Amino acid sequence: MEGEEHSIRLDQLRLYHARWDECIATMQQHLAMPQARWADKRSALYDLEALACYELGLMHKACEFAKEATERSPEDSRLSHNYALIRARLP
Repeated sequence: MEGEEHSIRLDQLRLYHARWDECIATMQQHLAMPQARWADKRSALYDLEALACYELGLMHKACEFAKEATERSPEDSRLSHNYALIRARLP
């Protein structure tokens, strides 16, 4: 669990410094880990990945990740709102 928390903090730091490509790569590696099964953590990773893709202009990928985050945490109104905002930006 500690390694997972560290990974999420690194991704958040990369987001803070707008290192979007690195953030996406790190999150993909983390999501592929067999022990990354906690729904709330996976939801957070998909949310961060949606943000990174959005900032890179990858709207379709951002939408996919935002949808996944929303489906994993349907009670989170912020995720639902972000998903709606991203869908509205799709061409």
